[in-house]
Amino acid sequence: MYHVSMSFFSIAALVFSLVIACPAFARSLNELEDLDEIGQGRISAMDAEIKRHPGQWELYEKKAKLYRNMLQEEKALTEFEKAIRLNPREPRLYRQKAELYMSLDRNAEAMREYHRLLVHDPDDAGALAGIAVILQAGGKGRGDNAEALKYFDRAIKADPNSNTSHEFRGALYMKLGRYGEAARDFDFVVRHKPDDLKALFMRADAYLKGRDYPRALADYTRIIELHGDVAEPYVIRGDVYRSVGSIRKARSDYQSAIALEPPREVMARAHFGLAMVYHKLGESKLEKEELSRARALGYFSGKRSR
Repeated sequence: MYHVSMSFFSIAALVFSLVIACPAFARSLNELEDLDEIGQGRISAMDAEIKRHPGQWELYEKKAKLYRNMLQEEKALTEFEKAIRLNPREPRLYRQKAELYMSLDRNAEAMREYHRLLVHDPDDAGALAGIAVILQAGGKGRGDNAEALKYFDRAIKADPNSNTSHEFRGALYMKLGRYGEAARDFDFVVRHKPDDLKALFMRADAYLKGRDYPRALADYTRIIELHGDVAEPYVIRGDVYRSVGSIRKARSDYQSAIALEPPREVMARAHFGLAMVYHKLGESKLEKEELSRARALGYFSGKRSR
């Protein structure tokens, strides 16, 4: 399976360029300042309400959410903890605090909150899945995949209908090379969301890496039916057809991809695939032409397998 890489611009440079090039964006920054003033006004109103009802944990939760929406995360964390002290048995408070820690890449603290939640509800599926995600990520790229898998199993046992837990466990199975089990998890997601492109791509990838070519072809065909204006699935299906010896079908897919004028990297792969088709067909002149086009687009055939 090929993956499309994405690049990201520096946020600071992007904001600067937008302010210079687009006065409307500069005005939107002023609007953000206005929103901040509105937020502070709401905080003041909430403080007054808390003063009248100091024992209502829901008010601290609302205040925490306000701070979170204002991107004042530390204050939000403080207010969530105040709510927890008033009502330590409310699972969503721990969950919201843990998720906020995770958004700040403070996974150790998020883990602590999930474990605090499990003290009150050992079968909370969200906490179990959250712990699994943190364990898988690990520190310095050293995740504990075996332990993460145990927590995903517990999460799915607690909530068998969770698409998210099946999707994340499937991704872990893929990482471990357990493609059949990954395909079953992704199949669960597809059955609940039959036209979801991400789920279809994941299942197709699992089938492809597990060498279940008929099912992989069926999924890529479904993806093309849903989005025939995207070249990537044609290239991948062409590669699969070429692998199973359906050379003319592969040629048709590569030609369809090229006709869509995709990005440079996808176009290069399509031309290379077409060159390999012509190689199989004994069309040496056409093969050289397609290889030349692929190389011109930056495709280094020496790094790829025929």
